[in-house]
Amino acid sequence: YESRAIAYTEAPQTLNDVLRQRRRWAYGTVQVAAKHRTALTDGRSGRAGVLALPWLVVSQVLIPALGPLVDLYLLYLWMVGNGQQALVMLGLAVVLDIVVVGVALALDREDPRLLAWVPLMRFVWRPLQLWSATASAARWLNGSALSWGRLQRYRTVKVITAVTTATS
Repeated sequence: YESRAIAYTEAPQTLNDVLRQRRRWAYGTVQVAAKHRTALTDGRSGRAGVLALPWLVVSQVLIPALGPLVDLYLLYLWMVGNGQQALVMLGLAVVLDIVVVGVALALDREDPRLLAWVPLMRFVWRPLQLWSATASAARWLNGSALSWGRLQRYRTVKVITAVTTATS
């Protein structure tokens, strides 16, 4: 670990690039979980098998796969006349999102004004993310390979040469 390390990366520039990246990441997550599934019951795997792999499966596969079912349930509530209950549940989800993002921003000492974007995360980003994860999991279950494809590079990263000093 080096707390002063600097890493440069080029982020995707278009929505299509982001979705392709997320599909690759989700597919890779499913591959890793499947490859190491025996670690769940293998006592020699330690925390990686007991904690990390289950958390990976739950947070990156199960929750995204179940997300659309929750959305359908809220839609069902609305259609059968329980719109108020659906709005309360949705409101609680947005409040929870704000709390979680708020804690993350505070821990990273980021600008708290970023909290204003959290509702968009729930209503725009989350459906796109769920679609990517679900499509990747379905593709893996179907046995279809996922091509990594060629990444579009825009050369937007400006590398700043840092002067380092040797310390004894």
